[in-house]
Amino acid sequence: MRRKITVLLVAMALGGAPIIGCGTDGGDTGEPEPTARVADASFAPPPGAPNPEPGADLPVGTVIDDSIIIANGRLITPQGNQLASPRFVTKIVTSPDGEYAYYVSMADRRVVALDLDTLTVSDTLILDGAFNGLVLNAAGDKMWVGGGGANDVFEIEVTGGELTLSNTIQLYGYPTAVVLSPDEQTLYVAVMWGRELYAIDTVTGSVIRRWTTGLFPYDIALNASGSRAYVTNIGGESVTVVNTNTSQVVDTISVGKNPEGSSFIMGKFMSPRPTRTPSASSTRRTTP
Repeated sequence: MRRKITVLLVAMALGGAPIIGCGTDGGDTGEPEPTARVADASFAPPPGAPNPEPGADLPVGTVIDDSIIIANGRLITPQGNQLASPRFVTKIVTSPDGEYAYYVSMADRRVVALDLDTLTVSDTLILDGAFNGLVLNAAGDKMWVGGGGANDVFEIEVTGGELTLSNTIQLYGYPTAVVLSPDEQTLYVAVMWGRELYAIDTVTGSVIRRWTTGLFPYDIALNASGSRAYVTNIGGESVTVVNTNTSQVVDTISVGKNPEGSSFIMGKFMSPRPTRTPSASSTRRTTP
């Protein structure tokens, strides 16, 4: 019987980069422990949930009666089975059959295959530079991982719970996010220090096209047809929109400080900025 797994990732932003993952055993780093100011009564948890005194400063990740304090001062209560992970997990995907989860630990420089039936690690692949991006193809037999400081994109063969490095694609400039085109013929890679988006042929590994983005591109979202790529620029307070069929940048969207994640919801692009107080300008929605 398939067991449900809930993975909790909590991050604080400093200069646009997450610096802590909560719910993991990272050991003593010697650095001051991050704290969060517990939110006021308007952010109180549901009835019956623990509610520390508003205004209290408590370490991020503090567990109170199975609830956890996150970086904005709120308490959340995970549901289902829980599992400690390596430090600073940045991306998680599941196999098409739901048998395995695969995730990247940025701090420990590794990709992990997790058996969801037994909640045990079935394989670990150490990758120098493994950073933010991870994408799995529809067949579930190949994945790509952004290599950050290694200046590589790692191509990995996947056989159930086994991971084998099959190729490295060298891209100077700190590769971060990776996404596949709908036909899986093209891999899009954000290169942070290079301030570029690359299109890579997934068969040959060669560069097809490249676009100039804003400062420090971090994440990528494609529309349903794959004709537009939306690239968040964590250093530029913007999202770069490119026409993937040409060499054109078609728009630059101002979204506020340090935009990181991005996604399409019901055909609308959304890129929230990390902030404690949402505002009308914190998201931008646009049709493909």
